[in-house]
Amino acid sequence: MDGLGIALRTTEGINTLNPASYSAIDSLTFIFDMGMSGQFSHYTENGLSKNAKTASFDYAYGAFRAFKNVGMAFGIRPFSNVGYNYYNTTTIATDPNELASKTTSTNTYTGGDGLTDNGSTGLHEIFLGAAWRPVKYVSVGVEGGYMWGSSTRTVTNAYNSSYINTLKKVYYMKINTLNFNAGLQVIIPMAKNDNLVLGATYKLGHGTKSDIYCNLISTYTSSSTSDTTKFEIGENQKLPHSFGVGVTYSHGTKFMIGADYSLQKWGSIDYPVFSGTTNGSYKMMSGQLKDRHKFTIGGQWLPDPVQRSIFKRIRYRFGLSYTTPYIKVNGKDGPKELSASLGFGIPIFNKWNNRSILNISAQYARVNASGMIKEDNFRINIGFTFNERWFMKWKVE
Repeated sequence: MDGLGIALRTTEGINTLNPASYSAIDSLTFIFDMGMSGQFSHYTENGLSKNAKTASFDYAYGAFRAFKNVGMAFGIRPFSNVGYNYYNTTTIATDPNELASKTTSTNTYTGGDGLTDNGSTGLHEIFLGAAWRPVKYVSVGVEGGYMWGSSTRTVTNAYNSSYINTLKKVYYMKINTLNFNAGLQVIIPMAKNDNLVLGATYKLGHGTKSDIYCNLISTYTSSSTSDTTKFEIGENQKLPHSFGVGVTYSHGTKFMIGADYSLQKWGSIDYPVFSGTTNGSYKMMSGQLKDRHKFTIGGQWLPDPVQRSIFKRIRYRFGLSYTTPYIKVNGKDGPKELSASLGFGIPIFNKWNNRSILNISAQYARVNASGMIKEDNFRINIGFTFNERWFMKWKVE
């Protein structure tokens, strides 16, 4: 549903967008949820275009009822990933030392696998969460996680002239830190089978144990020798405070519709910036980031869960979202994102299990900003929710 979930309570899956939802898990079951995706991307800029394909294993979660009115969940998920490689070339002047030729400058920007000391990039998180329903219509949840990983970016400025040096900047960040989330859900009965759920979430902003470096490598083209200047910033990288609110309205299991709003306070976070040339500086600066807002609406329709027809037991889902940029590029706002998705939850029936679901969705996202590369992303998401009756007690007469 394109990321809807702050006020979502379900017994059919694991909703990690609000830890307060874990208390809705059925007491007889253990739920295991895993997902993967494939993406086709189309990039355009100044009349040029390029296609790319990627695939990834996205997450793995588990959840169960620990005690009466207490549910727990655990798992691993991505926090961010890095992967790009592009360049631009400009003619700067005629080189008098090389006849009938022009001097060109090529800037190459890369980030992704194989660029770090351990051959990987991106941030990942393992987490453990619990929710408690102290009264019938209120649930509170907390979640703690450990995040680790790295991010590497390189910018190379090279010339086709042997008289001008090549300059390469390698930005590297390695993070190991703890995270903390909290959530609240309030259920308001509207009628016999109708419920209104209000949800709220908070994610703690804090400093991270991060190593931030910039290596400036100047290569003398004529002799193929190089000098390296190293810059290092102490543990100054921070994660923002994040807030979210949501509402859903449901009529039994037949249909549900909802809306979410989330805010990440990136605007108060400094970001490392290199300025100058070989004698430049690398330091944390304000004004490089801005607050990120996300608006989401979505819903689900289940025609009839007890009919024999498979088409009436499928969960039909949709979602729309709009996200504002949180980063500035050359002083201008970065790209915003508009996304839409359609999906299906197909029940899996066999001799032992009639509550597991195959989840398939198609998602389209447009990422663009004036004067920057435009992205059109088409993503296929596949998830498996295994809902097993591990804790059912058999009674024999």
